[in-house]
Amino acid sequence: MAEAKKRIEVILSEPQNEVMLSRSNIIANIAGQGGGKTVTLGLIAGRFVTEFPEAKGFIGANTYEQLSSSTLSRFFMELEDVYGYKEYDKLHRPDGHYVVGVKPPQTKHWKRSKFQFKSYNNIMSFWNGAIIFLGSLDNYKTHDGKEFAWAHLDETKDTKKQALTDVILGRLRQYGLWVNTDGDILFAPLLSAEIAKKEGLRAWNPLYIHTSPAEGTVEWLIDLLGIAPYDKEIKDTITKKDDYFFKVIKQVDEETKNVTETTVVIYSSYHNMENLPPGYIENRKAKLSKSEQLKFIYGYPFGRNGGEYYPSFDRFKHVGKYPYEKGLTIHTAW
Repeated sequence: MAEAKKRIEVILSEPQNEVMLSRSNIIANIAGQGGGKTVTLGLIAGRFVTEFPEAKGFIGANTYEQLSSSTLSRFFMELEDVYGYKEYDKLHRPDGHYVVGVKPPQTKHWKRSKFQFKSYNNIMSFWNGAIIFLGSLDNYKTHDGKEFAWAHLDETKDTKKQALTDVILGRLRQYGLWVNTDGDILFAPLLSAEIAKKEGLRAWNPLYIHTSPAEGTVEWLIDLLGIAPYDKEIKDTITKKDDYFFKVIKQVDEETKNVTETTVVIYSSYHNMENLPPGYIENRKAKLSKSEQLKFIYGYPFGRNGGEYYPSFDRFKHVGKYPYEKGLTIHTAW
């Protein structure tokens, strides 16, 4: 079966392009509602399927309902619109490119995958042998035992920390995905680590986190990404319609001394205005408070401490360092 011959031009916003080009260990794609996060997910996953079919992938969301009705629905659209891939059906679409939840067809058009499973429940199989595991993260322990080279998580703000740190990051260990000094990707599972190092190659098992901000602050995610010191910079940047926050953050593990490189891209819904209904953003803003606009339109990932009780509270104006005066009563407000 030949791949789709028709190629189309895909126009990305600047922040979407930053996510596409990143070669960090963790790539955080944080945006306001309607910012185009899931489109980026589909484009990147489609590329892995096309160019590196032996590199197993994972696509997950917080619940199966979210995964099926939102994440996968958009992913299937990108597969067809951009890559020309359609779901296989023996009677109605025998020239299809993928199946979901069933054993791949045994026809001459389909390459037999080197990965065989007793059950294909929650597995997406492609005509070229590519495999993507699908799953929710509310029951994350069911993913123990799986091994994949890359992963996309959608709406991670709703996910438990243990699902990501204990399971998904531990499962990202399939050997063979490399990045060279120019940022080019290749899959070479037989290449030794010693030779790869001599050739300037770095092992790469990327985790893509696509999410809009939560109603409150998700502290574990803030810590994982290392963005707490950039609170004010993020706010000042993303509230400008034509600007966005982009930073590559390196964190060193105190015990192992391993360096984790994280790319964080935060941007507003304005960057995807051309693909939204006319007046969508302004209509949304008219129904949202200032703090809600920061989150749901501009993608601001921090909570507005005190705002639930004091509408005029501004953490940048009313929080600061004050000297302790001995003998005076200490009062704290939360």
